[in-house]
Amino acid sequence: MNAELINAISDVSQEAIKILGPAFITAYFAYRIGKTQIEVKLKEAEEKHKFGAREHLFNYYKERLSKLMDSYAKLSESLGQILGFTAVGTVNVQFDITMAKLANFYLRVLPHDIKLTMRDLEKNNLKDTEEYNALSEYLKKVSSVSLANDIESLRDNTLFLLEIIGYLSQSNHILLEQQAHSALQPYAK
Repeated sequence: MNAELINAISDVSQEAIKILGPAFITAYFAYRIGKTQIEVKLKEAEEKHKFGAREHLFNYYKERLSKLMDSYAKLSESLGQILGFTAVGTVNVQFDITMAKLANFYLRVLPHDIKLTMRDLEKNNLKDTEEYNALSEYLKKVSSVSLANDIESLRDNTLFLLEIIGYLSQSNHILLEQQAHSALQPYAK
């Protein structure tokens, strides 16, 4: 190899390094910056979805509590009317039978509401609470309550139903508080 060829190769190599070196360094940093930006965007999207999911769950419990409160209010009103009529001692046998059937219906449906609330308490790590234990006891009691056949048992069952409804309402308030706390906890730091 002659000296001119070696000098030419050396010059071309040096020029290539001068041109490509900064290009490689720029490309590398552009890649790192782009990757970091994508990671930040993904993290932002993930946080947004987490918040949205928590918000959705919170709204579900809020809506559920609202529906429960409305139904509890209507149920309490109905049961209050039953209590009023049993206190007066109506003479209308057909009406007394209708009221007994209504109370018996609620007695049969109530275990389902209790089980749903207990399930939600378990899901939210509230199984060791006083409310969970009380609902468990109410579930046992409600299955052993005899259906109303006379005015006295109708009155007793109605009072028992009102007691359970109050406790279910309280338990669902606790669930909503737990959901609100867990939904907002990451943002309260």
